Amino acid sequence: MFIYNVTMRPRRRQRKISYFPEIVEFKPAGVPKRELESVILEAEELEALRLKHAEGLEQEEAAGKMGVSRPTFLRDLHRAEAKITNALVYGKVITLKGGGMMPRRDGTGNPAGGVGPGRGLGRGAGLGVRGGGGSAECECPKCGAKAPHARGIPCQETECPKCGTKMRGVFCK
Repeated sequence: MFIYNVTMRPRRRQRKISYFPEIVEFKPAGVPKRELESVILEAEELEALRLKHAEGLEQEEAAGKMGVSRPTFLRDLHRAEAKITNALVYGKVITLKGGGMMPRRDGTGNPAGGVGPGRGLGRGAGLGVRGGGGSAECECPKCGAKAPHARGIPCQETECPKCGTKMRGVFCK
């Protein structure tokens, strides 16, 4: 006879997130980041803050937009408010992470999200913003022309001003 140790975990419902910013980190001025503690703000917590405080929606309507119950929405909202208060009072870095988001930013799609880069923003996936970082400039693989990188737009979606070929990223070292 075998006895299996099974731990029951509560079901975590996917939230519909319709906004995720390009800027994903905020820190106190004048102090190096390596000397500061960090607070992780999940995408669903940011969305709850946005809907309640920036959009001015009532709890029921905001919960409906996120596809969760009102108590779940309130838990997300209270967690976010507590984390931001902690960071402001104690001078911590606020870092935004993917959280339990749906794969597409319009709140639709397969919650499994697939595997590999650009395939969803599941738990632990990090930034989830394509074209948001790293590349200093875009370079044409055909003619070698260079152009400054436009933040938030992947180089592969930028056309070369000289020959019209899709550009690629040139990264800082």
